[in-house]
Formats: sequence, structure tokens, C-alpha cells
Amino acid sequence: MIATWATGRDREAVVVSDHVEVMLDNASDEAVSVDLTLFGWGLDQRMVPASIGRVDMEARQTKAVRVSLEDFPIQSVGAPVQIDLGGQVTGSTWSGHLQTDSLYAQFDDGYSVAYVSATSAWASMAMGLVGRDNTRIMTILASQGRKHFQQGHGSRGGLAIRC
Repeated sequence: MIATWATGRDREAVVVSDHVEVMLDNASDEAVSVDLTLFGWGLDQRMVPASIGRVDMEARQTKAVRVSLEDFPIQSVGAPVQIDLGGQVTGSTWSGHLQTDSLYAQFDDGYSVAYVSATSAWASMAMGLVGRDNTRIMTILASQGRKHFQQGHGSRGGLAIRC
């Protein structure tokens, strides 16, 4: 059984208003059931679990599962949180565990949307830099009296600012 995030897979943060998707791929030759749990990790590394239900899958079936933003066990405005999805997989005579790579999410002030990425783009997300819209950071720098700056792109696709 393989689980991968379908939302936020690229290195850029995406704006999500309702849900994210995870793809479940049952590579076995038998039907299985998967009990899914979200794990939220805060900046203090405390972990909060939240069960999101059971998914039954046929042999060799791939299924997209929607995970509501409301189900995220930690919803942060000030800094992105790490979200992992784990599952207990049960077949007819066996059981095992699955886990996704981490997803990172930060909500806007009204909790109406979240900025989501598969990379821990902490600085970009914290400053609202989604899709290379640098307006917010430039406004912050200008409000601090920094009128002379250059912008470029870092080696990992991030924003580089030289003041």
C-alpha cells in the first residue's frame, strides 16, 4: 500500500480553500481496509493525532481521498505546521502501516484558505509568498525603510533578498 499527497507536490506552495487529496494505491492482490490518521506537528514538536476514517479498497485499486482542511489537527496562522498521514492497513491475514511524506500548511487570518506545500518552505509561506508573488515581502521591507534591495531566486527555488 502506497500513499502520496496529490496536493502540494510541486515545490511551490498552493492555495487550498477546502481540501487536500492523498492518493492511495493498493498494490496487493487482495482487498484491504485502511484506517487513516492525520498527525499534526507544531513548532514545539508536539504531535496531535486526528482519525479521519476508514477506506476500503479492492485489489490493485487506486483511490483519491479528500482530506478536509477542517480535519487538520493543528491549524496555524503564525507559522506552517507539518501534516503527516498514516494508516493501519489490514488484509485478510496480515496488517501493516503506511505513511505519506510530510505536507506543510499555514492558514490565512480568517482560516478560509491554507497555503500548502510538500516542502518545508517556512519563510516563503510565512510571508505569504505563493506563486512567486513577492508583493507582501516588498511591502514589509519598504515599511521598514529599506528602499534599496535586490530580489532574486535562491538555489532551491526560494526567494533571495539582498538589502
